[in-house]
Amino acid sequence: MSSSMEQEEHARQTHLVESRQLRHAEKMMHWIEEHYIDEIRLDHMANDIHLSKSYASRIFQPETGSSITDCVTARRLKQAYLLLETTTLSVEDIGRRAGFPNGSYFIQLFRNSAGTTPLQYWQYFERSSRY
Repeated sequence: MSSSMEQEEHARQTHLVESRQLRHAEKMMHWIEEHYIDEIRLDHMANDIHLSKSYASRIFQPETGSSITDCVTARRLKQAYLLLETTTLSVEDIGRRAGFPNGSYFIQLFRNSAGTTPLQYWQYFERSSRY
Protein backbone atom coordinates (compact mmCIF):
# COMPACT_ATOMS: atom_id res chain seq x y z
CA MET A 1 0.00 0.00 0.00
CA SER A 2 1.35 3.44 -0.82
CA SER A 3 2.18 5.94 1.85
CA SER A 4 -0.69 8.28 0.91
CA MET A 5 -3.18 5.38 1.00
CA GLU A 6 -1.85 4.39 4.43
CA GLN A 7 -2.23 7.98 5.62
CA GLU A 8 -5.80 8.14 4.29
CA GLU A 9 -6.67 4.84 5.98
CA HIS A 10 -5.11 6.02 9.23
CA ALA A 11 -7.06 9.29 9.03
CA ARG A 12 -10.29 7.38 8.35
CA GLN A 13 -9.69 5.05 11.31
CA THR A 14 -8.84 7.98 13.58
CA HIS A 15 -12.04 9.75 12.53
CA LEU A 16 -14.10 6.61 13.25
CA VAL A 17 -12.58 6.25 16.72
CA GLU A 18 -13.14 9.93 17.52
CA SER A 19 -16.70 9.76 16.21
CA ARG A 20 -17.43 6.67 18.31
CA GLN A 21 -15.96 8.31 21.42
CA LEU A 22 -18.10 11.39 20.84
CA ARG A 23 -21.26 9.26 20.52
CA HIS A 24 -20.36 7.46 23.74
CA ALA A 25 -19.72 10.77 25.54
CA GLU A 26 -23.09 12.04 24.29
CA LYS A 27 -24.77 8.89 25.63
CA MET A 28 -23.05 9.44 28.95
CA MET A 29 -24.26 13.06 29.05
CA HIS A 30 -27.79 11.91 28.27
CA TRP A 31 -27.55 9.28 31.01
CA ILE A 32 -26.43 11.95 33.50
CA GLU A 33 -29.37 14.13 32.45
CA GLU A 34 -31.76 11.28 33.21
CA HIS A 35 -30.11 10.21 36.49
CA TYR A 36 -28.57 13.35 38.06
CA ILE A 37 -30.94 13.16 41.03
CA ASP A 38 -29.75 9.64 41.87
CA GLU A 39 -26.47 8.54 43.37
CA ILE A 40 -24.15 8.49 40.37
CA ARG A 41 -21.86 5.51 40.09
CA LEU A 42 -19.58 5.13 37.11
CA ASP A 43 -20.09 1.36 37.01
CA HIS A 44 -23.88 1.81 36.77
CA MET A 45 -23.61 4.38 34.00
CA ALA A 46 -21.06 2.35 32.05
CA ASN A 47 -23.16 -0.79 32.39
CA ASP A 48 -26.34 0.98 31.29
CA ILE A 49 -24.73 2.30 28.11
CA HIS A 50 -22.70 -0.86 27.47
CA LEU A 51 -19.19 0.46 28.04
CA SER A 52 -16.42 -0.64 30.32
CA LYS A 53 -15.93 1.53 33.38
CA SER A 54 -12.34 2.36 32.42
CA TYR A 55 -13.26 3.29 28.82
CA ALA A 56 -16.12 5.50 29.99
CA SER A 57 -13.84 7.25 32.44
CA ARG A 58 -11.07 7.68 29.87
CA ILE A 59 -13.13 9.22 27.06
CA PHE A 60 -15.50 11.54 28.93
CA GLN A 61 -13.20 14.44 29.81
CA PRO A 62 -11.36 14.65 26.49
CA GLU A 63 -14.68 14.67 24.62
CA THR A 64 -16.62 17.04 26.91
CA GLY A 65 -13.92 19.14 28.53
CA SER A 66 -15.30 18.28 31.95
CA SER A 67 -14.96 15.42 34.40
CA ILE A 68 -17.99 13.22 35.06
CA THR A 69 -18.16 14.53 38.62
CA ASP A 70 -18.05 18.16 37.47
CA CYS A 71 -20.72 17.48 34.87
CA VAL A 72 -23.04 15.87 37.43
CA THR A 73 -22.45 18.70 39.89
CA ALA A 74 -23.15 21.33 37.23
CA ARG A 75 -26.40 19.59 36.25
CA ARG A 76 -27.50 19.36 39.87
CA LEU A 77 -26.68 23.02 40.49
CA LYS A 78 -28.64 23.97 37.37
CA GLN A 79 -31.66 22.20 38.85
CA ALA A 80 -31.11 23.89 42.22
CA TYR A 81 -31.06 27.34 40.56
CA LEU A 82 -34.29 26.49 38.74
CA LEU A 83 -36.00 25.30 41.91
CA LEU A 84 -34.83 28.34 43.88
CA GLU A 85 -36.23 30.60 41.17
CA THR A 86 -39.56 28.83 40.73
CA THR A 87 -40.58 27.26 44.05
CA THR A 88 -40.88 28.06 47.73
CA LEU A 89 -39.39 24.73 48.84
CA SER A 90 -36.94 24.74 51.72
CA VAL A 91 -33.24 24.82 50.90
CA GLU A 92 -32.96 21.26 52.23
CA ASP A 93 -35.77 20.06 49.94
CA ILE A 94 -34.27 21.85 46.97
CA GLY A 95 -30.91 20.22 47.65
CA ARG A 96 -32.49 16.78 47.76
CA ARG A 97 -34.59 17.37 44.64
CA ALA A 98 -31.50 18.53 42.81
CA GLY A 99 -29.57 15.39 43.78
CA PHE A 100 -27.68 16.62 46.85
CA PRO A 101 -28.69 14.42 49.79
CA ASN A 102 -26.25 16.24 52.12
CA GLY A 103 -27.59 19.74 52.85
CA SER A 104 -24.33 21.28 54.06
CA TYR A 105 -22.48 19.95 51.02
CA PHE A 106 -25.17 21.41 48.76
CA ILE A 107 -24.86 24.81 50.45
CA GLN A 108 -21.06 24.70 50.13
CA LEU A 109 -21.19 23.81 46.42
CA PHE A 110 -23.89 26.39 45.77
CA ARG A 111 -21.90 29.11 47.56
CA ASN A 112 -18.81 28.21 45.50
CA SER A 113 -20.88 28.43 42.30
CA ALA A 114 -23.07 31.47 43.00
CA GLY A 115 -20.99 33.39 45.50
CA THR A 116 -23.94 33.34 47.89
CA THR A 117 -25.95 30.81 49.86
CA PRO A 118 -29.07 29.21 48.38
CA LEU A 119 -31.24 31.10 50.88
CA GLN A 120 -29.64 34.46 50.01
CA TYR A 121 -30.03 33.64 46.31
CA TRP A 122 -33.71 32.80 46.82
CA GLN A 123 -34.28 36.00 48.83
CA TYR A 124 -32.58 38.11 46.17
CA PHE A 125 -34.48 36.42 43.37
CA GLU A 126 -37.78 36.71 45.24
CA ARG A 127 -37.27 40.46 45.86
CA SER A 128 -36.21 41.20 42.28
CA SER A 129 -39.12 39.25 40.77
CA ARG A 130 -41.68 41.32 42.67
CA TYR A 131 -40.75 44.50 40.83
